[in-house]
Amino acid sequence: MGYVPPESPMPRGSSQGFGWHRMGAGFRPAPRRYGEPRTPGEGGLMVKRSYHTDEIVVHWDSELCIHTAICLNALPNVFDVQASPWITVEADSAEEIARAIERCPTGALTYERTDGAPGEQTQAETTVIPWPNGPLMVRGNVEIRDATGELFTAGPRFTLCRCGASQNQPFCDLSHRRIQFHNNPRVVSADRETAQSPQDIDPRIGP
Repeated sequence: MGYVPPESPMPRGSSQGFGWHRMGAGFRPAPRRYGEPRTPGEGGLMVKRSYHTDEIVVHWDSELCIHTAICLNALPNVFDVQASPWITVEADSAEEIARAIERCPTGALTYERTDGAPGEQTQAETTVIPWPNGPLMVRGNVEIRDATGELFTAGPRFTLCRCGASQNQPFCDLSHRRIQFHNNPRVVSADRETAQSPQDIDPRIGP
């Protein structure tokens, strides 16, 4: 399935290396240091909760979830935060659940088909879409590496911090709401238009 734009926007609202803060209640140990591996789960991510039938296993990773409510709007009979557990995989077909999960922009929801049906098909091209006043929505065959080039994690869908304030780098944790981040229109400065070399853009070296 290719990229499907969300039907409704997410709610309104720099650190060096990738620090990790677990977001759910009861998941708050000290964050791991830059480059430390995560416990392998679906797609190399740490799986917090799993829900299954004979046809499909649904994984939810609270470290990546920013509660866009896209899954709730897509299949309210399956995804219901007022229920416990909040995912009822028996409430709809495996095909419909898989389709809803693939709309999740963060990668917090993933699935495995246990009935022999194909799993999520990663789109051939990688797309990066800036959410207005929010994170970068990335889809494709995505690999996230640390500054040394070591693979940090990989998957078909991620929501990356753009405001620089996330405590769950490199992922969005909704800190853009707290700091009231607003993106600026893309404008090419006069210095860049007239630059003859990188030195004219900025004499300092490095990002």
